[in-house]
Parts: sequence; structure tokens; C-alpha cells
Amino acid sequence: MNDDMELVRDYAVSQSGAAFETLVARYVNIVYSAAVRQAQDPHLAEEINQVVFIILARKAGRLGPRTVLPSWLYRTARYAAADETWGQIAPLLDEAMEKLGEKDHAALVLHFFENRNYREVGATLGTSEDAAKMRVNRALFLKDTESTQPRR
Repeated sequence: MNDDMELVRDYAVSQSGAAFETLVARYVNIVYSAAVRQAQDPHLAEEINQVVFIILARKAGRLGPRTVLPSWLYRTARYAAADETWGQIAPLLDEAMEKLGEKDHAALVLHFFENRNYREVGATLGTSEDAAKMRVNRALFLKDTESTQPRR
């Protein structure tokens, strides 16, 4: 492990495939296990695994000599998993938001996207703090069958 950064430098300077292969072989299991824990999906974890080593290849020349590579790879796997997972969740969130009526949609955007409290949501929507809280909670927990048609 002491030669990790030497291998990284070798790859960064001379594009040494052998150096990079050694790093991948050494750390592929750490990265994959971190990815599986984050994504909870073996197929997605494989993609994350590839992304992490692509990031390593791109950033190899910028990593400092005191970088603790296993830690850096683990953290990068967590960030990559979050990005990949968000990429899968975002379209579902957008679809669900579009099924809401105008006031429910506005209440959720104000509360969660703009980080406003219920008093502020109520004031913006022309209602009380309690009514805003009920509207947000109702919008969050609408059953799929109830949310297939826009609500007003």
C-alpha cells in the first residue's frame, strides 16, 4: 500500500497500464463493496465501480503525494453512488411532482426545494401554518391511484 501514490504518479506521467491495473486489482473489492452498500443494487454497483476508476484515471495527476488512496477511492465511490442513485430517482420525482395539483405542487416546492417552514408556506399560499403542514403531508402521502389525475 505504501507504493499507491507511486503507482498513481506512474500512471499520470507515463500512462502506465500496468500501474493502473495494479491499483484496480488492489482496490476493486473495496470500491465495489462501498458501491453495493450505497446503491443496494449489484448492477448499479458495477457501474459505480467503473466510474470511480475512470475518475481516478482523470484525476491521477492532481492527487497529492499524501493521499490515502483507499480512503479517497471509498469517498469517491460514495459520491459516485449518490450521483448515480440521484440520476435514477430524479425522473421519478419529477413525474410524481407533475401529478400533483397546483397548490400541492407549490407547497412541496416551497417547503422542500426552497427550505421554507410551514408558516412561510402558508403565508405564500394564503393559508394558515397548520393548513400548509396538512397540505404538504397530504401531497407526500397521496396514494398512486389518487395522484394519477392532477388535483386542484
